[in-house]
Amino acid sequence: MISTQGYMYWQNKARFQFDHDTDSHWIMYIIESGRCEYQFDNFKGIAGANDILLIPPCCDFFRSMVTPMTFHFIRITSKLESNEQQLTGRHHFANQRFIENCTILRKTTFNLSQQAQAIRAHIVQDLFIQNNLEQLQSHHLDLKQAKNRAIAKATIIMQNRLDLTISEIAHLVDLNPAYFSRNFKQVIGESPIIYYTKLKLKKVQEYLITTDDSLSEIADKTGFNDAFYLSRTFSKYLKCSPIHYRKKHII
Repeated sequence: MISTQGYMYWQNKARFQFDHDTDSHWIMYIIESGRCEYQFDNFKGIAGANDILLIPPCCDFFRSMVTPMTFHFIRITSKLESNEQQLTGRHHFANQRFIENCTILRKTTFNLSQQAQAIRAHIVQDLFIQNNLEQLQSHHLDLKQAKNRAIAKATIIMQNRLDLTISEIAHLVDLNPAYFSRNFKQVIGESPIIYYTKLKLKKVQEYLITTDDSLSEIADKTGFNDAFYLSRTFSKYLKCSPIHYRKKHII
């Protein structure tokens, strides 16, 4: 179980007060914008937007601003598992989930309640989970990489673009649409349209819970033609309407 303490959110910080320091706990920097040079243990480089830095306990952490930075500082007071410690160093999270986590963190600024601490701990845990999921996905795709590089590329396109047709995705990976659909199902285990629809619906669920966007706005963001088609598809796969899902899951 992750536990945190000593959270701070800095906006457009022009420089670090000290060029290096050492902490007895794990430290996580979650960077929204700006860049800094860093060095600790065997890690050295430049970190920027959508990066995290995870620094081990009792480690000299050298740093200097390259451009003003907006970032979150979190001290992790629990012992990390071995798979979590593998995140030591710099990692990049170029996805909407990272941005949403940063938004949630900002809302806990200067809040010392146990509830706020629990939220911050959850965000840190989620970053570890995201990293583990990426490793699992990479491992799964590597097993079939030689034959199915195009399919692997297609799944990445699908995850990052929700506004394409299956034919457009096939052309982006230089395959005939019919051949692409047949090969995709052999590799992934389901048709590209079903796979793509499920990806879209996962994003719809996120928007329903984390935003006040209307169904039409969510449909535009997730590649559905309109709110009616989104509602019908959502109900088919999740066995409830989007409105009912939002009421049931928002706390």
